[in-house]
Amino acid sequence: MPSIKQHIQTVSLALEQAIDFHAGGDPQRAQEIYRTVLADDPSNAVALHYLGIYLFQAGDHEKGLAHIRLSCELEPENSGWQNDLGNVLFALERFELAMESYQGALQLSPRDPDIWNNLGSAHLKLGDQDTAIIAFRQAIEIAPEFSPALENLGAVYEARGNKFESSVYQCRAFVLPTHEGKSKQMLGICFYFLGRLQEAAEIYQSWLEDEPNHPIATHMYAACSQSDVPKRASNEYLEEHFDHLAKNFDVNLLQNLDYGGPLLISQAMAEITKPARQYNILDIGCGTGLCAPHLAPYAWYLIGVDLSAKMLERAAALHLYDVLEKQEITHYLAVCPDTFDIVAACDTLIYFGDLNQLFDGVARVLKPGGYFVFTTESIIRPEESTGYQLHASGRYRHAETYVDRILRKFGFELRFSRLAKIRDEAGTPITGTVVTVQKIQPPHVQASA
Repeated sequence: MPSIKQHIQTVSLALEQAIDFHAGGDPQRAQEIYRTVLADDPSNAVALHYLGIYLFQAGDHEKGLAHIRLSCELEPENSGWQNDLGNVLFALERFELAMESYQGALQLSPRDPDIWNNLGSAHLKLGDQDTAIIAFRQAIEIAPEFSPALENLGAVYEARGNKFESSVYQCRAFVLPTHEGKSKQMLGICFYFLGRLQEAAEIYQSWLEDEPNHPIATHMYAACSQSDVPKRASNEYLEEHFDHLAKNFDVNLLQNLDYGGPLLISQAMAEITKPARQYNILDIGCGTGLCAPHLAPYAWYLIGVDLSAKMLERAAALHLYDVLEKQEITHYLAVCPDTFDIVAACDTLIYFGDLNQLFDGVARVLKPGGYFVFTTESIIRPEESTGYQLHASGRYRHAETYVDRILRKFGFELRFSRLAKIRDEAGTPITGTVVTVQKIQPPHVQASA
């Protein structure tokens, strides 16, 4: 006859096997063992608990809940079972009771991030976002890479309209391993947003190994690694980048990034003249036409030029341009037979490092006495640059002294220039300038090589 010790060992092994069956996708065999054990020992807490989970999963919710409650009463020091009880109550939408179970579990295991996350979810269901945030943050304080809490914080802040905080947590969750199957472009963006530029560069380098010469990977690798920095963004990069962005471009810029470029152009126009539809105006790098409403009141004829076909589709829907041209702007400026009273370039110079060719082209098409109105992003420490930098964002920034030197080279004279916030990015205001210059020198000056 087996000893009591042997019997206990036999029951324990049977329950381990049952739990393996349950977890391995054979709950029917598992529940048969649970019931056999309970027939011999109705107070076996393990069998009660896991049979309760089986019953709940099988749709017998109340009986399953009763079994799980009883198991927790029999083993009140088991925090995992208290958490299971909370999860069952949560699934039954009994959120206050679920919260009590999670709190009981935390008294036993205060360093368990999963329980803190579950408690936060219960608070969220009860409409208490502030307390939910505290619980989710506690989870990631314990385990900084605990994805469920990061994702929950991202969702809470997004619901609150806090785009920056939401993006921080969403990016932290997205960059967690494994990276297999994830968009390399999005991984690079997330690492950049988090300020982890070396990791961003590594992602773009990996992308280039998979797709050599991919324009976005090439440009962004240069931006994040500062290796082989080009003098300007390539046509291939601009076309693919903006075609991809076109669908939500206006919303992302104006709402999420607090983009101020078009308003700055509007203010600069007001400093030149009063609205009167008498000017021939060229909008270079017009994109979706964000500047069109600010230029049209001054325009007898308004032309927009951009390299992205999908951006131009959005611009055409405004019905504010007389002509829209799909061309690379320096090529357009080199061959355009027309002359203009005003040329506007909002968020266009940021895709050119060396400005010689662009300013040469503007000088060619602008009438003597005409105005060139544009925005730039500013270099933070101009003394450390050669005049322009390719920032890790993928956009070029320029020193004021460099811009002034190139403008004077092509016969422009400064009329207005002021610092302004161009946009927000990664929680930081991006400083730039809005500049108005006038073409004074009639002879055309050739750009240096």
